[in-house]
Amino acid sequence: VESEAYYMKYSIELARKHNAKWDETISQYCGEWNVSKTRYRLWIDETQSIIAKVRLAKEYDLKGAAFWRKGYEMHDIWDEISKEIRK
Repeated sequence: VESEAYYMKYSIELARKHNAKWDETISQYCGEWNVSKTRYRLWIDETQSIIAKVRLAKEYDLKGAAFWRKGYEMHDIWDEISKEIRK
């Protein structure tokens, strides 16, 4: 088993390419595909999933939330997070 972190923009491109589907149980897009005998799985943090995590943190009065590796995010996500925190 191996794992890699991708830039948010690239993971969204992979999600589209491999027809990732929204998983309501985890509030995240997930994708899966095979190349030769290797299975790849992708869980994507994007605006909708991140806002769901922010809401969950607020609901349980948590002091923070984690989304992705710093520097891998898309710049406009910070505005969305700020809006949700201020609600």
